[in-house]
Amino acid sequence: MGALNRDIPQFDVHSMFAALRRTWWVFPVCIVLGIGAMFINESDLQSTPAYATVVTMYEARDETLALGVYGINPTAVAEYPSFQTQIRLITEKASGAVENALGESIPVIISKTSPRVSLINAPLEEDGQQFTVLSIGASNYEFRCDAATAELCNEAIDIYVGETVAQRKASIAEGMTRLADQVAKVDAAAPSATLQTQRAALLSAAEGVTGDITLIGSKVENYGPTMSTVDRSTYVFGAVAGLVVALLIVLQLAIVDRKVRSASRLPHMATLGELIAASQPSVRHIAAALVAQAKTHGVGSMLLVPASGAAPQELKQLVSAVSGVRIVVGKNIDEMSVDELSASPSACVVIATKNETDMQDVERTQQVLRRAGNNVVGVMLIAAHD
Repeated sequence: MGALNRDIPQFDVHSMFAALRRTWWVFPVCIVLGIGAMFINESDLQSTPAYATVVTMYEARDETLALGVYGINPTAVAEYPSFQTQIRLITEKASGAVENALGESIPVIISKTSPRVSLINAPLEEDGQQFTVLSIGASNYEFRCDAATAELCNEAIDIYVGETVAQRKASIAEGMTRLADQVAKVDAAAPSATLQTQRAALLSAAEGVTGDITLIGSKVENYGPTMSTVDRSTYVFGAVAGLVVALLIVLQLAIVDRKVRSASRLPHMATLGELIAASQPSVRHIAAALVAQAKTHGVGSMLLVPASGAAPQELKQLVSAVSGVRIVVGKNIDEMSVDELSASPSACVVIATKNETDMQDVERTQQVLRRAGNNVVGVMLIAAHD
């Protein structure tokens, strides 16, 4: 039966409202924390990224395709210098130009994709098959840059693109000129109108080479702390979560609170009522209750014992309002001597100050008085600071 007799914490609505009045600041704090948690979870606390990576794609126009009209295989034109050598030359010139223009060295990586090819077969007049390899599409140039901002990368890539166009123009033109020289040597050894036409076509095409490349698209990726936009619903969820946590905190405070907030929280004993000093009817009602208790227990005097601290000043009004019964205002139970406890009247009333006295103090005062042989006839609540 010990577990059944154990004191179970009680909860009432008055305690809840009292806790709300005392801890109202918990709600805005929890709501702000909830919104802040959602903000931190969805975005970082810096407005700029640590660095940005920009990848830009360009498509190169194949300026050798028109040579097929003159019977020249476009693949016979080899760029000189080769693409690998062009990259080295582009990097050497463009890196210096970038540093002069932007005031810092920003590396840009250049790569080139080979065009796709298609194999076509056709029957010959005689037995056999003729296979033709055709190039589908053009080469794509990719420029990859890492810098503090995407704007810096874009400016650096523009410089690299300009140098790439210049190197590509020179390489294609040089390749056509070299092929024209080879055709001229063959034509010198065996004159042919076709060879002369092909040589003229090569020299003319070399003069019209532009080396232009066309922008396909660009992709930017930010790395490191960034500021991202948080949806309003996320903030609402954080605020609601903070509100729920605040309610749980207030509820917990109301349950574990041991302060006497209302008369309903007093121990299971006769409650004489709540004394409100500013209300004369309240003083008269408590005075009448004291007189009635004195008559009920057949005593001519009653001792008022504060459960915590010194005797409240409000008791003076009560003492002056009581007639026919001697009211003695005692000291705190911890300050009373053995003689005062044993010489006290047989009827005692425990005094609890609202929002200040702890329930344990009320229970302990009641137990000490009873163990000293006094009859505790009730408990009274004083709203000293209501």
